[in-house]
Amino acid sequence: MFIFKLSLDTIMKNIAIVGLGSWGKLLVKEFSKISNVVICMGTGDTKNKKWLKSNFHNIQYTTNFEKILNNPIIDCVVIASPINSHFKLAEMALKSNKHVFIEKPLAENALQAQKLIRLATAKKLSIFTGHIFLHHGVFKKLSKLLVNDKPQFAKFEWNKLGTFNENLFLNLAVHELSIILELFGYPKKIKILDSFGLITKHDLVSVKMTFDRDRSCQFNINRLSHEKKKTITIFTKNSIYIWQENRLYKFNKKLMLFKKIFESKKQPLALECKEFMKSIDKKQIDKSSKISLNVLKIIDKNFTR
Repeated sequence: MFIFKLSLDTIMKNIAIVGLGSWGKLLVKEFSKISNVVICMGTGDTKNKKWLKSNFHNIQYTTNFEKILNNPIIDCVVIASPINSHFKLAEMALKSNKHVFIEKPLAENALQAQKLIRLATAKKLSIFTGHIFLHHGVFKKLSKLLVNDKPQFAKFEWNKLGTFNENLFLNLAVHELSIILELFGYPKKIKILDSFGLITKHDLVSVKMTFDRDRSCQFNINRLSHEKKKTITIFTKNSIYIWQENRLYKFNKKLMLFKKIFESKKQPLALECKEFMKSIDKKQIDKSSKISLNVLKIIDKNFTR
């Protein structure tokens, strides 16, 4: 007769997921691989209810957040709802002693983010923000390469169509800002070079940021584009790196061309979800939420909504 003793690390966490939009569905898929997704909350949309029943028939469905908060077996709440609901849902979950994973941004503004971080700290709970590009394999590789060859200038180009239901800075620019903060630090000066709105107030923006030691970067976001393409070009004292999709290129001075030096085979969302699970055991504020707080401070100070 064999007796198996499970360690705490092998005990599956019970999770509730709030939001069953396109991103919420991806989170259900990923968290189902590494945890026990007990219940999902939606708005009552028939198509989403049907999708959940067809693909994950063991997961309960509700439109009532109280049913999640009052369930004693739920360890964590994953929030993938509209940005204007982030703060209230996260606050209620933390007050109910649930760990929180929240899609970027952490909240609508820095003041709300600070309140959530203080609450999580007081209750010794994890609060994790889903800045997915910080978990990308290419970003991890690039970060290592730049340790001894610091970036001097970077240009971010992001073309896509939509979405228009959220503020551009809170929904899209947060991605660029999180990467910039990690690579360059906090900016000394920010200047909006251009801004245009057709569907919303801001649909195309160009922003320049300057840092100490004469370093700078520029990000351009166009959500009125007919093509979908995201490119980050980083100039160092010794080389040039280009990040496109899952590939990283480096400029070869001898051949005078760019050569692929790395390609990530891992899905960043899968890596991100695993990082959240690790943060639960630490019972502390994850670095991602501190980054999100600084991102929101930049947005509050420099960009109109």
